[in-house]
Amino acid sequence: MRLAWVTSFVACALVSGCGGQEAAPAPPPQAIVGPWAYSEVDGPTPTGTSVLSDQCLTQALPLDTDGEPDCVFIRAMYPHGTASAADVAACQACGAPGEATVPSSFPLDSVSADLAGFDCLCAVEALPASAACPPSGGFAAASPAAWCYTPSQASCGPTPAIVYSPAASLSATLYGACFAAGTFPVVEAQ
Repeated sequence: MRLAWVTSFVACALVSGCGGQEAAPAPPPQAIVGPWAYSEVDGPTPTGTSVLSDQCLTQALPLDTDGEPDCVFIRAMYPHGTASAADVAACQACGAPGEATVPSSFPLDSVSADLAGFDCLCAVEALPASAACPPSGGFAAASPAAWCYTPSQASCGPTPAIVYSPAASLSATLYGACFAAGTFPVVEAQ
């Protein structure tokens, strides 16, 4: 599937041809499916916390021209002041498999205002469109952080779902939102 990335998200104000007035900047995109936030999904843990495997959806997501939805998922780690500067710096490299740096042009508040409360944010890459989205729980425990969309998920009865690898939410709060098709350019995981 894809990584929902913003390469140039909010257009700069343009000078119009009549009177030289500036056009209003484009507003941030609105999530078409309510944004999600998953906390306490660090599993498996001794206390029984479960691993996030899928998000059942009540309706199909609108798909872009390549047949994939425009979604973004962000791993939020270290609430302000809870980690050392060295830990935060290492985390901000977003170098774990399946992670990427969130582009500075991406309006985080379009996903969740809560993201401003974390010292480290990394995007979760999507599976390439050529890869089949596994069934719920189908990612291996050693899989990199990843997500994918499937229009039919048996564990959801059979409705559409977003499926996650365990590493997508491990030791983090996972935030996500999906937007209207064509909202922004996307890049698939390699």
